[in-house]
Amino acid sequence: MSTPSDEPGGAFVAPLLDKVGPGWAWTHRTDPQWIFFSQPRRYDAAHSVRCRNGRYKVYVSPTLGAFRHTVEAILGALGDCTALKFARKHGGTLRPDKIVIYTDSMAHTRRVAVAVLSAIGEIRAHGVPFTAELGGDGLLSWAMDPASMELRRFSSWRVWISHMIVSCIDAAPVEADPDVQVDAVLSELATRYGVVSGAWTLEAVRRKRF
Repeated sequence: MSTPSDEPGGAFVAPLLDKVGPGWAWTHRTDPQWIFFSQPRRYDAAHSVRCRNGRYKVYVSPTLGAFRHTVEAILGALGDCTALKFARKHGGTLRPDKIVIYTDSMAHTRRVAVAVLSAIGEIRAHGVPFTAELGGDGLLSWAMDPASMELRRFSSWRVWISHMIVSCIDAAPVEADPDVQVDAVLSELATRYGVVSGAWTLEAVRRKRF
């Protein structure tokens, strides 16, 4: 397996290459924010599944002190995922969505969540806003990126939901009581877009068209 020379983040990646599970490889990219690992043997099959089901993501969000442990544990535990990415630089480890695993379906997402939680154990969570809880009080959550051609201008679920929240805020009547204002926005999100605000996902019927 090749070694990462002096690429940004290389000092972090090098020790991981001896710990990854069979089939995983460091994917050489020049992305300034992310380091990618993938399983090439699964790529083609997984791509066709994602085209049918949408692109699901599992967010793993530990606090900063547990970042290295979490990455090592995930790479050693995941056997049936196509790819994951994690923050390349120190500043990226401060963001909530610092580790992202790509999954193929909701059932696959749940299986991955069980494997990840078992591998990393009990650690403190940072938490990713506007994503649906999977376990660990915010340690694991999930979302699905838009597959619809009408929504392609939104690169991800979190970009999409942020725009929709702004749209609903703009459309909501001005209220003196902040709680009333928030309830109005959440109600509009549910009615117009099918967003389940308590879980930050879509109603199942709308998810199929997303």
